[in-house]
Amino acid sequence: MGILQVLINPVLPVFAILALGFFLGKTNRMTVEQAKTVNWVATSIFLPILVLGLVSNVPFKQFSPEPLLSYMLAELIIISLAFWLALKLGLQKQEAVLMSVGCVFVNNVFLVLPISQFLYGAENVLPIVAILTLDTIILFMGTLFALELTRPEQPSLRHVFRVITRLPLVQAIGAGLLLNLLNIKLADPIQTFISFNGHAAAPLALVALGIVLSQVPIRFDRVVCIFTGIKLIIFPFTVWAAMSLFAPVTPDSGKYMLSSAGPITTAVFSFGMLYGAPTTRVAQLLVLTTLLSLISIAALA
Repeated sequence: MGILQVLINPVLPVFAILALGFFLGKTNRMTVEQAKTVNWVATSIFLPILVLGLVSNVPFKQFSPEPLLSYMLAELIIISLAFWLALKLGLQKQEAVLMSVGCVFVNNVFLVLPISQFLYGAENVLPIVAILTLDTIILFMGTLFALELTRPEQPSLRHVFRVITRLPLVQAIGAGLLLNLLNIKLADPIQTFISFNGHAAAPLALVALGIVLSQVPIRFDRVVCIFTGIKLIIFPFTVWAAMSLFAPVTPDSGKYMLSSAGPITTAVFSFGMLYGAPTTRVAQLLVLTTLLSLISIAALA
């Protein structure tokens, strides 16, 4: 499919609900506080339902580990280089953690996954589901650990474990993996419940995100521009290079590239708020990567 065709459908229709949220925020029809409530409902109720259904039904036995490991290697390389660069540019350690993780932690659930389902069919998005599952487990835990270890007060790993285990999304992934590994099939009424309600997660979260983004002032901060380039150009290139070296015959390579092209996840901003770290640049990175990923997603789809 051509870039323009993909941009018209399905990229723009998915982004349109985010634009609606942006309009509602700019015109003061909805406030940031209301957006936070909507986002809590989306991420604490509907998103875990969606992820539980996805993970419990993923045919992991059909999955080849080489491309996924290549993708994770690219993530590790970019996080390491971006963290080093952030410190060189004078960022505090916690802000450096957030900006470097933001270069690889993609909003797969709410943007890339719906778009890939439209493009390839819901049954053909195993790479996207695998990436979002591992990113949620590894990058969630890794980021929280890094923020805990870099805070001025005495680190508390027990606190991190408590936070992680209480996250509904992590609990849903754990339950889904358990059901999958034990080959337990959910009853049809439960599957219908998951299918019906899971679809509400992305639209609700994107409306809330649009409202929040409408209140973020955009400045041409040198650091934000550099990290936007790392996220949307350097990271996809590194994924391509890693897969070319270690998984050159992967039939689903395009789906890994599509995943790498997405904007940063809102979780990075939430982590900053949780730990009281500077979030101005993170918010601007979120805005710029979300807007510019219209092009990168359409180009790599």
